[in-house]
Amino acid sequence: MRKIFLIMIAVMAANASTTAQNFLSDMNYSINAGLSFSDCDKVFNEVKTGVTVGADVAKPFLYLGEGKHKFYGQVGVHFAKWGGNEPGTYMTGDQSVMAYHFTIPMCAGYQIKFGSKWTLYTELGPFISFKGKEGEFNENNYVECKSVMFGLAFNLGIRYKRFSIAYINNLGFSDFAKYAPGWEAKPQSLKSKSVTFNLRYTFRSEEHTSELQSH
Repeated sequence: MRKIFLIMIAVMAANASTTAQNFLSDMNYSINAGLSFSDCDKVFNEVKTGVTVGADVAKPFLYLGEGKHKFYGQVGVHFAKWGGNEPGTYMTGDQSVMAYHFTIPMCAGYQIKFGSKWTLYTELGPFISFKGKEGEFNENNYVECKSVMFGLAFNLGIRYKRFSIAYINNLGFSDFAKYAPGWEAKPQSLKSKSVTFNLRYTFRSEEHTSELQSH
């Protein structure tokens, strides 16, 4: 009985290992870096620039047209700067609000190939963003940045071999920060959005279509 039990465990482990290898075999891994431009919906509504870096992992779930069309899911972790600037007057200087965030987009993607080297892709999905460190504030420090922010991410890019150039639009739905112009003023909710232009490098080629199409 004990031998049968050990054999069953060995078979289950082998099946689990094979399933995991099959699942990971056609995943793509990529890193990216770019320049972002963020602002808030009011008060700090002038653009603030920053650098973003991140990594993504993508798993295809459907191929069509002999691999020309691909649908996939993608999850990433991006380190980015959110916030905005407020122009000053002849009596006050410029002010800004900013916080560093770890942003996790969870997107569904679609790509279409043109020939053997060019690919056009688009990605859409929600994101959650966690504050890592607060940065610059207005002079009187009447800004409180929120710890967590939710929003929607939209990406559009073109890839040549393994290098991509992408346009990324992140729109925050929940509050990025609370702002009060004076100690007795009622705090205002600030929502932030950003546009990023980045360069992405993909470590895995996408030549695993035949196996999936045969299933």
